[in-house]
Amino acid sequence: MAPPQCFIVAVHCLLLCVRTLAFKPIAWGKSSLSHGDITEIAILRKTAEVCQDLALVEGRPFSLTIDNSLTASRVLSACFPDSDPSLLSDLKFRASIIVLCASNWAVDLGHTFFISKYHFDDESFVEGRNLITEGVHSVKASVKMENFLSARVTLGTVFHTLQDFYSHSDWIEMKNKVPFSTLIQPNLPLENLADRGTPTCRDCVGGNCKDNILPEILNAKKLTSGYFGVFSSSKPKGRFPTNTFSLSRILQRRFTKYINTTVVSLLLFPAPFTHY
Repeated sequence: MAPPQCFIVAVHCLLLCVRTLAFKPIAWGKSSLSHGDITEIAILRKTAEVCQDLALVEGRPFSLTIDNSLTASRVLSACFPDSDPSLLSDLKFRASIIVLCASNWAVDLGHTFFISKYHFDDESFVEGRNLITEGVHSVKASVKMENFLSARVTLGTVFHTLQDFYSHSDWIEMKNKVPFSTLIQPNLPLENLADRGTPTCRDCVGGNCKDNILPEILNAKKLTSGYFGVFSSSKPKGRFPTNTFSLSRILQRRFTKYINTTVVSLLLFPAPFTHY
């Protein structure tokens, strides 16, 4: 079997084909999941699934229950049952997960926070998809050179952008139940994008922002995403703001419904109709 370090990075690459949930960058209460929470759960589950498949092929038993309660130690022991327990430490595995989560979070902590393509804001679907596919290519190249730290850092960034697609677009509102596989296949065209001249939403009424995506957009399965601005909105008329707010709105606590579920300030509160 491949060395644990190489094996772990290779498994992480497979996560790009796994359905991703929408969530917040930081957790707000027990019912909230962060970028890091979702990333860690996905890594542990997909690693366990790959090890289960390998055990089946090799005719070995695999008794680990795959659910959201997995730990690095339990997964590693199940994946390498014949290894000497005294030599099989989960420290490197947990460190790998931390690096991935840290590079994921960093997208919202540095200058990339303001760059639309890293979050699929401003309907930057082509640019966001390019980031993902180019990132995957870079990860594979790093693995071949056994530069696993570089692979993890890049993969964590890719995860953030991939995850934000589902959180910042109307993919969930369109009742899609499967991943948008085109995001990891650069040879496929991005089809049915909402025309920039076509309105996609209506304003909230009296603070009620439920179902404000226009039904004709949802019925036609038109893909759109929110527009982001820190202190003012530059979104086209009839488009969604993506947690866009002005200073006066912060002070008055007046917020509208956004496609985006990201919380960018402690002064902001989660909208009632989001993708959690």
